[in-house]
Amino acid sequence: MLREQGKVSARLLQKIRDHVQKWYHNEGYACVPVVNFGNLNTKEVVCEVVEGDVTQLMVQFQDKLRNVCEGNTQLAVVR
Repeated sequence: MLREQGKVSARLLQKIRDHVQKWYHNEGYACVPVVNFGNLNTKEVVCEVVEGDVTQLMVQFQDKLRNVCEGNTQLAVVR
């Protein structure tokens, strides 16, 4: 991508961000955002991502009006 363009533009950075995030998603990571690009005045583009682990999960059922209610789904299905 970068070799074809020759220079770094905002549009190219968006494409790189999308490509990196898609790769992580395909590898099974649901939410790994690109948060920063390194120094753009060099010959390489450094992309900073945030990887994390889910350490806690809280399940809450809501009705159509978004009020907390009793759910019919077994928690084992949700987790």
